[in-house]
Amino acid sequence: MPTLNVILKKHYQKKDGTYPVVFQLIIKERPKYFYSGYSVKSNQFKPGLSGWIIKHPDAELINRNLEMKRSSVMGNLLDAQAGKFPMDHKAIFTGSSNAGLTIDGIIAERATIYEDRGSTWYMQLSTVRDEIRAFWGPNKAVSAISVQMAHEYQNYLREKGNGPNTIAKKIKTLRGLVSQKIAAGEYQGLNPFALVKTSSVPVK
Repeated sequence: MPTLNVILKKHYQKKDGTYPVVFQLIIKERPKYFYSGYSVKSNQFKPGLSGWIIKHPDAELINRNLEMKRSSVMGNLLDAQAGKFPMDHKAIFTGSSNAGLTIDGIIAERATIYEDRGSTWYMQLSTVRDEIRAFWGPNKAVSAISVQMAHEYQNYLREKGNGPNTIAKKIKTLRGLVSQKIAAGEYQGLNPFALVKTSSVPVK
């Protein structure tokens, strides 16, 4: 279970006798530390879920800022557990759209919208999401998908027995979903599916 703590990193003491206050983010038993920007003495820190800084002239201000950042990171952590962010320390802590936006998260978000509208399109999108996860694994960041990797996914669909029209429809869907995120300002990278050429055959 991922956890987020505010701790005093006591193995590094500054010349003024203070220690850095850091956020400890643990994912799959791997801890990573992010500096909060504050340093206090050991008797000015109290472990817990809030009110960490005591006996300090700026305790109220520091605690408020720490709580705001912790709340923001916890929100990103919940999004990661829902598949909207990769389960990555840096992406979760920074909330970077490029690092955090996942291809299966985009699909799941759109599928939910269709399901709420009573449209059966959510079933087709759920199938695409399952194929994406089978090929790349869960929580694959869009920024980590190159054009070459998008072509490899196209070949994967072909090897699975998808026909030309089905492949074209799935690639077009992925291209459109990423384009919508770019247009909305939620992603500032290239669309890896934009240069994947597809071909359709007439349906008799």
